[in-house]
Amino acid sequence: MEHAFGGEWTEAKLEIVSRYANSFQTALKHQPFETWYIDPFAGSGERTETRVTGGLLEGSPLEEKRVTFEGSAKRALNIQPAFHHYRFADTKPAHVEALRKLAKEYPDRDIEVWPGDGNQAIQQIVTAAPWTSSRDGWRHRGIVFLDPYGMNVSWETLRRIAGTKRLDVWFLFAGKAVRQQLGPSLDRVDEGKAAALDRFFGQTDWRQEFFRPPEDNTDLFGFQTAKAETSVNLQAIGAYARRRFGDAFCWVSEPKSLRVRNVPDFFQLYCMTNNEKAAELIAKLHRGVVKAHEQASRQRFDL
Repeated sequence: MEHAFGGEWTEAKLEIVSRYANSFQTALKHQPFETWYIDPFAGSGERTETRVTGGLLEGSPLEEKRVTFEGSAKRALNIQPAFHHYRFADTKPAHVEALRKLAKEYPDRDIEVWPGDGNQAIQQIVTAAPWTSSRDGWRHRGIVFLDPYGMNVSWETLRRIAGTKRLDVWFLFAGKAVRQQLGPSLDRVDEGKAAALDRFFGQTDWRQEFFRPPEDNTDLFGFQTAKAETSVNLQAIGAYARRRFGDAFCWVSEPKSLRVRNVPDFFQLYCMTNNEKAAELIAKLHRGVVKAHEQASRQRFDL
């Protein structure tokens, strides 16, 4: 099926995560570990995008073209050495069908495709063997790529992943989606939005973090005269999110800002781990792949 979405920011996040997955496999290839790649919001395995070519600078008529790119699942399956286990999930039946079709192209791999909510898939995976095994659970290491639709990742999912202490996480944090839920003032956050924010952040103090009443908001009779309002920006939302991630994981990277329609920090890409022994190595891998991506991007721009 054709899965149309994204732009340059999409390619940036996929390139960075793919570079990390490749470095991860290279670093562990001589170690006695079984490696996992878990993508619970996998889409269809590839994506399409409309691109405009031509114009005065190219000396040809303007033309729209449909271009197909590899998605996260297909990129992961093409990494060498291969992961021992792959787990993909998506809520859309058409995407699940496409992922299962993709899996058939790799008949020698252990690939499972889960239909339904990615949070449930993750929680079922990490609360069962081998992740819960006290005998050989230590042998299992992996990467979880959380690339949700908006705010679809729950705090409970992050908590469960952190609890394994053996899974590296790449999380595409949708700061713009959070900003839209917050609205202009606290009284505009209805019960549904408040519940979604509670579920996403795992606590309720975002109310105090983002909404502060004016210094003088009462009249002579003690009645409130002004509403709690917020002027919080995407950078502040990201900073709060990073502090929350740090409550669950022992190491959280600086965010990689992804610009969409000239809006910086529309998305922020984080790498996280709760593996204290490997945190230094993971941080080194993270720095290396982000630097390599930025250098490659500059070279493409110079060309």
